[in-house]
Amino acid sequence: QNAVEQIRQIKQQIIQFANTKSGNQYIFAGSKTTTRPFEDEGDNVLYRGNNKEVSVEIGENQTIPVNIPGTQVFNTSQTGIFQMLTDFTKALEQDNIGEIQEIIGRIDDFSETVLTGCAINAARTQRVEFSREGHFEDELNTTKSLLDVQGTDMARAATELVNQQTAYQAAL
Repeated sequence: QNAVEQIRQIKQQIIQFANTKSGNQYIFAGSKTTTRPFEDEGDNVLYRGNNKEVSVEIGENQTIPVNIPGTQVFNTSQTGIFQMLTDFTKALEQDNIGEIQEIIGRIDDFSETVLTGCAINAARTQRVEFSREGHFEDELNTTKSLLDVQGTDMARAATELVNQQTAYQAAL
């Protein structure tokens, strides 16, 4: 009974995680970012989002997806994590050792899906960082060029003007 309750709590924690927000947008809802993506209906967890990614522009003609739809991470089908946890709870309640072992194997396999999602996000983050560094360097170069063209060291210019005025007065 304790194990069954723990699995139920884990399922609730995963549902809560699956409904994570960044600001006021759900990160696993696909492009339906204002819709709570996962709803617990007892034995079933319904997905209310969609399979579309949200992209942002990181440069001229360059966009990058900033989310992964919940169906890709949590897989809402019969082989998804929510269904596996429901099946696991039932197998524990029935003390079905064979099914418990089979579900543990499926959960281990499923962890690869989560790791793949983490790798995708890490690669996207790295791409955004590279783009950001490139934009920073471009801005720095542009600012330097602008200063070279427009910028004048006022103290130096004033000193040179005074020196030239003095030389002119001496020449007269």
